Amino acid sequence: MRLARHGILLCAGITCLMTSSACRKSPPPAPPDIPAPNPVSNATPTEDFARKAIEIHRAAQEMALDGFQFGKNELGWPYEIGAVSSSGYFEKMISQGFLSPEAAGWVAQAWKIANLSDADPGETAFLELAQPDASVLIVRKDGQWAVFRDETSAAAFAKTPPRDPSWLP
Repeated sequence: MRLARHGILLCAGITCLMTSSACRKSPPPAPPDIPAPNPVSNATPTEDFARKAIEIHRAAQEMALDGFQFGKNELGWPYEIGAVSSSGYFEKMISQGFLSPEAAGWVAQAWKIANLSDADPGETAFLELAQPDASVLIVRKDGQWAVFRDETSAAAFAKTPPRDPSWLP
């Protein structure tokens, strides 16, 4: 049945425009030819390093929260407590009970702590570790972490703190 006055065609009880092919059965369109995404050139962290990095971040986060909640100026992120070295910040977390005493042995590894402040956003780098295979593990203030093949590719993942020095020696 055609209703030419209104420009509408009724096909098998379905209303469609005359210029449309909606009434004809046609095969679905072919899927788009989209190439597979290129994976991020991350390496896999050594399980022990990943566990330690997560534990260090958790301890720093707890120490910063306790410092804020209880008004203790000796607790906080490295910049707030005036940390002058990564090993000094580790020792502070251990002496205050935020890291276990076994963590004292971790200090000898190539950990670098960022001179982080409470005002820095979550995307700011907190911790960097050069792994034995020359890859770099980065942990951000917000707790996200990733492993990169080199420091150049890691720079896009996390901002460095906007102060001098950015990384504690």
